[in-house]
Amino acid sequence: MIFEAEFLRQFDVSDQDRLPTSAYKVMKTNKNGAFIASELSTDLSDWDEDSIRIAIVSDTHGSIHPEIVELVAECDAAIHGGDICSSADLDALRPKSGLIFAVAGNNDVASKWVGDDVSVVDSLPPRHSIVLSSGTISVEHGHTVRDTRRYHEILRSRYPDSRAIVYGHTHLRVIDQSEYPWVLNPGASGQSRNKGIASCLILEAGRNDWRVAEHRFPNQVFQRQRAV
Repeated sequence: MIFEAEFLRQFDVSDQDRLPTSAYKVMKTNKNGAFIASELSTDLSDWDEDSIRIAIVSDTHGSIHPEIVELVAECDAAIHGGDICSSADLDALRPKSGLIFAVAGNNDVASKWVGDDVSVVDSLPPRHSIVLSSGTISVEHGHTVRDTRRYHEILRSRYPDSRAIVYGHTHLRVIDQSEYPWVLNPGASGQSRNKGIASCLILEAGRNDWRVAEHRFPNQVFQRQRAV
């Protein structure tokens, strides 16, 4: 169940005091007290650190690699590019500030979620923009791009003023820095169609410079979990 953020300030989110006040206005919380964006944009331009470290995941489809969960916990915020398919995947994401920017994928519809999860999926926006002092990150799942031969061209035309675009859907890792906006896809962060490797990206956005790192983890951990 999702509740309004202002009624849940008692949750212990380690870096909550670092959040700009404006961020609370577009947030709802999950049962662990993480703040999940529920509108189309969040203004973090007055983030009070020299840089912000953002974990980027996507296409978890109900299971997220445990080592990716650990990486997310070391970051300030997290982006989920859609096809979440279970509120448990969002509950597993615990970035330091508690900020999670998640968008709906083509599988994130009420008919494919059950029980209390329906209220979660209904709150997911189709796209989201994160405004930083050094540029904007735009997020969508990417399933509405029909001409896959022109994927990045079309995404760049949709968000020409962004510094980076995050999408999912293809389950293919992409770091396209050939021009601005960058186009980033973390690949599949769960077990579904990941070709044996779950993956994510870490974006470190400074006052001027931005850097992206790729992280990949084999599926053996999932297999060991099933065996236990």
